[in-house]
Amino acid sequence: MIDLHSHILPGLDDGAQTDEEAIRMARQAVADGITQMVATPHSQDGMHENEPARIVAAVNRFARLLEQHGVGLRLHPGAEVHIHPDLADNVHQQRVLTIGDGGRFLLLELPVMQLPLYTENVLSQLAHRGITPIIAHPERCLAIQNDPDLLLRWISKFGVVTQVTAGSLIGSMGKRLQKKTVELVKHGLVHLVASDGHNCTGRQPVLSEAYQCVWRLFPQTAELFLQNAQMVLEGEIPLRALTATAHGGKRWFFFSRR
Repeated sequence: MIDLHSHILPGLDDGAQTDEEAIRMARQAVADGITQMVATPHSQDGMHENEPARIVAAVNRFARLLEQHGVGLRLHPGAEVHIHPDLADNVHQQRVLTIGDGGRFLLLELPVMQLPLYTENVLSQLAHRGITPIIAHPERCLAIQNDPDLLLRWISKFGVVTQVTAGSLIGSMGKRLQKKTVELVKHGLVHLVASDGHNCTGRQPVLSEAYQCVWRLFPQTAELFLQNAQMVLEGEIPLRALTATAHGGKRWFFFSRR
């Protein structure tokens, strides 16, 4: 499995704080079946800047440390970038890091409580520059909870990709959130699942239980998630669900690729 969202780099944000904790997280991920992981520390969120050069250097350092400790986890650089008005320009000027530093996909964090008025303008600007936003944990965004059709609009109009958190799917973050997450998957509004791992206890870097949940409920979608994670790493357009039922009772028809 490939984990596209993790806070494993020690000391960069609210994830792992020490080398020892980060190594334990890496061992936990490998034991769960994760072979590759994108390190995505918070960036541009008002507390953590984490410019690209710092993240890349931290990934290289930690990769060497994992090799020394015999941990077979392949790391890639990335960032979880909080939405802000100048985001598209900052991506263009290489002030924020894309997934794998490939210039194709950007892990985008939205506020939990209220969407900024400039949200769709930023999504449009990113699309115009050929950058595909991966919306991190949309299930936790109150505006999307209240109006899931927002995701349909963004997917259709701006080509966004969405990524739910493993803990949301399996219920470890609450049954209400689990129900909303499963509904998003059921309605074909999710492309990816990732751990958003922060530590070895409450927010673990594991995926297998979430995949088992999706396999049980939506077998074809589980295979889709696996393929999409690989495609994102390779800079390719992710696959989409073929059909889904809309929140308002309409029928949505999707092609296999965006």
